[in-house]
Parts: sequence; C-alpha cells; structure tokens
Amino acid sequence: MPPGIDPLTGEKVRAGETFDTYEEAYVWQVEQNARLHSTVPSSQITLRQVYMRRLDRAGLKQTTKADMERALKRMPDALLDMEIRRITPEHITQWVTSDLVKRDYKATTMLTTSAYLSGVFTWARDNNIETIGNPVKACGASRLIRLYAPDDDEDDYDEWYTHQFGRGPVWTPEQVRHFVLNEDAYPYRALAAFVALQATRRGETIGTRWVNFHPEDRRIRVKDNITWTGTTVFENTPKGGKRRWVILDEMVLELLLKHREMQEKEKAEYREWDEAGWVFTRRKHHKSPDWKPGIHMIPTTITSRVGYGSKKYGFPVIGPHGLRRTWATIAEDIGVPRKVRRDVLGHSGDSMTERYTRSSVEEIREGLAAVRKVIFPDWSPGS
Repeated sequence: MPPGIDPLTGEKVRAGETFDTYEEAYVWQVEQNARLHSTVPSSQITLRQVYMRRLDRAGLKQTTKADMERALKRMPDALLDMEIRRITPEHITQWVTSDLVKRDYKATTMLTTSAYLSGVFTWARDNNIETIGNPVKACGASRLIRLYAPDDDEDDYDEWYTHQFGRGPVWTPEQVRHFVLNEDAYPYRALAAFVALQATRRGETIGTRWVNFHPEDRRIRVKDNITWTGTTVFENTPKGGKRRWVILDEMVLELLLKHREMQEKEKAEYREWDEAGWVFTRRKHHKSPDWKPGIHMIPTTITSRVGYGSKKYGFPVIGPHGLRRTWATIAEDIGVPRKVRRDVLGHSGDSMTERYTRSSVEEIREGLAAVRKVIFPDWSPGS
C-alpha cells in the first residue's frame, strides 16, 4: 500500500517500523498531531535551545551526549538560532546540499548528524515543547546525503567493523561458557545465554514477552525496548526504530523453555502477576520500590551481572555490548558471512547494496549454530 500523508505535518506515514500495519501508523500519527495541535501553544523557542534541553535530559548516555555535541558543531548558527516552528524542509535541504556537503564529511558522519537533528524535532513534539512536524524527514535528508555526499569506500571493511563494534575488550569462548553455566538456573542463565548467543541489545532483551515467543518456529519477535534513566523508561520500538524477528539458537530455545517452566512455578506462588507477560522478570529486592510479581527486569541487571562475572572470575571487564562484540568477533574469526552477522546483530548495513540483501532463515541458523559450537562444543539437545 502506498504511504499516506499526515494532514497536519505533511509527512509520509509508512508501516513496518514503529507499527505493524499502515492503518495503525496512520491513525496514531493523526491522533497524536491532533492532540498536540490542540494542547501545545506556539512558542518562540529556537532550535539551539531545544537541542540543549535534549542534551541536558537526565540519563542520556555519555557516548550519545558526546556524539550529539559533535553533531551540534556541524550545524550552522543561522539554522540553530531560528525558531524551531519556523524551520521548513526547504531550510534543511539548503543546509544539507550547500553547507553540510561542502564540508566534505563522510556520508556516515552526515547521516549521523541528520539523524540526531531529526531526533530533536521528534523529541520536541513528543514532549509538548512545540507543535511541529519533522522537516528532516519531510525533505528526505538521508536520501539527499546519499545523493550529494562523496562516495565512501564500500570495501573498507575494517573501518565499518570498528564503527559497529569498537575495539573494546572481548571474552574468549571459554570465558563466555564459564559465565553462562555459572549463572543461577533461574532467572539468570537463560538471560545470559540469550545475550551471549543471540547477541541482542540489553533493552530489547529485557523487553521480550512470551506472547511473541514462537518455539515451534524457533523465533521470538523483538518489539519493545526498555531503557533506564534513573527510572524505567518503556519504549515501543527497539533501537533503530524497527521491530524484527530473532531466530533462536537451539540451546537458547531449550533454556527458554526451561526458564518458562520455572517461571510458571514462581507465578503460582502469587495471586497477581504482571499481565504483560515478560520473559525476564525481576527478583524481589528491598531496593526495588516499584517491584511487583512478574514485572520486567531493568536493563542495568544485565550490566551488573556481566560486570560482576568479570570481576568474580578475573575476566576482562566488559558490559552487555561486550558480549555482542564477542559474538561478532567469534563469528568473524570462523568465517560466518558478513550479511549473517549483520542480520543477527540487527544492523541495517553500511552500504545501500546491503540494505537490499537479507540472509535466509537457514543461513542465520547455521551462523548461530557455528558460533555456539565454538563456545559450547559439548552441548547437545537435552544435555
């Protein structure tokens, strides 16, 4: 179905990212903008002021904040000092084609800059700061950048790999195995195996629900993302804004089924249980004032478990992303195809060509199994 046009902002509305159907996306955006139009008064706040408010938001990761500060320096004062409600798609087009491109940045740098700017417009609208559309999306800034930016070397794989995973520490297969097998059978072992063998991000791991679990097909739908900014923040889409299916490794599937059985026994001990049906639930703790039976874990649980394991066993100190980096490193070392690694990790790809290529389910299963056999060479179903 072709995209619809939002009556207030003029933006195209598509399905497949935040929403599963075009109708859901269209109805939500019309209602959202109608609400904002009736409740948010126009102000004279400038783009710079909104951007600085966004930077000052409590809980913003330091790496993200540093990236946003660098992106801010790439934006012209004339644009930053405009009233945010008066910025049109034409202003953004002018900025991209005549200012950003002339500075001869790499396409990836320019895309990152436009993405942060787009996020500021969306944040201003969602936080009732100003009734606005998103001129960055409306003008197709990413398309313009790919059209006008200097060509990147698509064969520069080392640079791409560094950008995606960094050069931080990783664990050896033996260390990953020791960590997973020494976690408590419930509720942490399935969680540790899921992060280590599926290479998922911590927020989307914590956001998994049983209703999206399909053991007969060996897959689970990643639809929700949970972040921590001093308090739990629920977001309805994973990082990147796209829901996706995660093909499950055989060992992970087996551990999830055992995990569900143990959770059912725990559930029987309580009169009430969180109706959301979270896969990974929080243990009762005196420092969790919002705890209730069946409530989801918080993302920092994964961070603390991995960090505790690092110190307890004398391993290199890593976080959850270090396990993703470990999986990617092992996969590269044993020759798992690049497109399979990309799809397992949930990346869109570094080049336009890669955006049109996807791995088959069997290719992903083979890649997952290959990495698991390196980490758990003695595992077999039912063992």
